[in-house]
Amino acid sequence: MRTSVSVLLAVGLCCVVSVSAANAGTQNVRPLTLDNDDLQNVFDSVTVGGTGIDAYNDQSPHSLFTSDASGGAVATFVIELAGFASTNQFGLYNRDETSNKAMIFDGADTADDMALIQFYANGDIYVNFALAATGFSSDFGFYLDVYEATGAGGGDDDGTSLDYTLFSEDSENAGGTAQAMLYQGDDDTVIQIGGLMPGTFTDNQYIVAFEDLRIDLGASADFTDLVVMVESITAIPAPAAVLLGLLGLPMVGWVKRRLA
Repeated sequence: MRTSVSVLLAVGLCCVVSVSAANAGTQNVRPLTLDNDDLQNVFDSVTVGGTGIDAYNDQSPHSLFTSDASGGAVATFVIELAGFASTNQFGLYNRDETSNKAMIFDGADTADDMALIQFYANGDIYVNFALAATGFSSDFGFYLDVYEATGAGGGDDDGTSLDYTLFSEDSENAGGTAQAMLYQGDDDTVIQIGGLMPGTFTDNQYIVAFEDLRIDLGASADFTDLVVMVESITAIPAPAAVLLGLLGLPMVGWVKRRLA
């Protein structure tokens, strides 16, 4: 009987490992060392109370999300310190098809601009009440489209055609590089963006900070090229953690009862 239990446990663990490997992109490896203090300076400039945000220690491994605000979310533009600031475009991409994108902000947006994002059951995404994409699944990541004007990051430098897209999932970027840092609210830090009223950085809010030069080509990364706060979203957990909760723990209870 004990041999059968061991076999059952082994099969269960193999399933967990297999699914986790197939979906590794849902979790990035963090924290990573930053090349300079530029992002920390951005965080310090918007922090007006509480613990504050540590650009290194507070990095979140999450890369994919779902909305938890009855079908809606709000994005607030924090800052953009990029050479391509006038041409960059930021938005959501469909987890199941990364080329399916809903743009939220473009080069015309500036600090404290806001956007309302609505998610519909039929897969439509509306941004500020205008249809932005169709055929979305419930899970999404963040992207940055780069239209280079200088050729510094590996593009054609005309500033009008899309040179490359960067993703919140490291695994979707060339060379698997980290092009975005994400930070989850701690329910304590108080931040103020532009002329907006100060507010607590809550645990359903994330700050997304992109580097718009391709790190796989040797670019130095400061992750201040586009910084956005998105609220009313929930991170998608690693598949292994979900399966251990649904499969592993009940199995342990069954084993204890059988061996009692």
